[in-house]
Amino acid sequence: MAKRAKRMEREEPMVHCDKCRRWAYLDETNFPSTDAADAPVFVCNLCNTIEVLQARLRASERETDTIRGVILAVKEHLQEPLKNAKHSCSSQLVPTVSTAAQMHLMDVQQERDQAVVESEGGQPLQSGQEQLSYADVSAQSGEGAQQGGCSFSHATGEAQGLPERTQDTGGVSETMRLKNGTNAGLNGSKADDHSLTNSKKAYRRPRKWKKNKKAACRSTPRVIVIGDGNAPRIMSELRRIWGNSVLVRQASERKMMADKLQPLIQSCSEGQGHSVQLVVVHVGVHDVFQGVQHGDIAQNIQQAVTPYAKRLVICSVPEVSMRGKATQARAMLLNAELRKMSGAVKSKFVDLSRMLEGEGRLAQDGIYYLASTTREIATQLV
Repeated sequence: MAKRAKRMEREEPMVHCDKCRRWAYLDETNFPSTDAADAPVFVCNLCNTIEVLQARLRASERETDTIRGVILAVKEHLQEPLKNAKHSCSSQLVPTVSTAAQMHLMDVQQERDQAVVESEGGQPLQSGQEQLSYADVSAQSGEGAQQGGCSFSHATGEAQGLPERTQDTGGVSETMRLKNGTNAGLNGSKADDHSLTNSKKAYRRPRKWKKNKKAACRSTPRVIVIGDGNAPRIMSELRRIWGNSVLVRQASERKMMADKLQPLIQSCSEGQGHSVQLVVVHVGVHDVFQGVQHGDIAQNIQQAVTPYAKRLVICSVPEVSMRGKATQARAMLLNAELRKMSGAVKSKFVDLSRMLEGEGRLAQDGIYYLASTTREIATQLV
């Protein structure tokens, strides 16, 4: 049964929860007064919320078990043809080494008999040393299956009519030939190395090649990314997209303000000439955090980027909601000013507000982009 109590420091009536033993303010309950809360059983809103969440969790677990069973059934259904195919393949006969040796010896015997018939005018020789019978062939094939490749090569030599001494010393002579060939190869490699060394000493790379390479590097289009701590992330994604065809550089400060943009962009683009085809500016969010007026921020950015207006891309400021509604409102006003300024100087404005909507788009601090977010932003800049 619910009980009444009073909190001494605030003098506010409270009701005791019968489930979690927690005291809840009377305003959080449906009772008009503490006297009405004496008889019935009271359960606070926190306990009710926990019960609802537990019910949802149990329902989700049941759905997960059902989906898992369906997946296993589909997997078994798809693997049945593979099991049947493996069973049919294993039931087929596989030729062994003895049968292969037997077939080879029979072919050799037929070729030798045909050659003898042609040389003797159609009368084959009946000598036991020069002709093998079918029983000898099967016996030799059985010995080849037991003793491995050596007996098989020995039987093949007998079938071809080679003398016994040549068959026994064949492996030794082959080994000697391999050793001699290895030594000759080593001597030849030394001589080749000596000749290659002389040719390398005599060859000199022309200097025109280096000059052409420097000229090609100067003519390669360049992209400069300038701004806060998100600038290096955008630069990495642009390098991954363009590869070696475009040189991408960045100049950034972790908490960069808009008043530092002009000297930084001048020092970064100095000496680049017309090879700088794109300048990406991502700055302004830290000015918003410091409480700078959006008009002053837009004016500082406009003074810095006016010489590069035709090849300029201005990114919108992240409308961060984690720093309060006032900060988010200042960011939205600054984005409106940047859009207006981009239209005045005829530069490109990239609105990132739609990409940053939802969870999992920014890091925990609410400022820096995650990898997937940076990839989408770089795709919009290309």
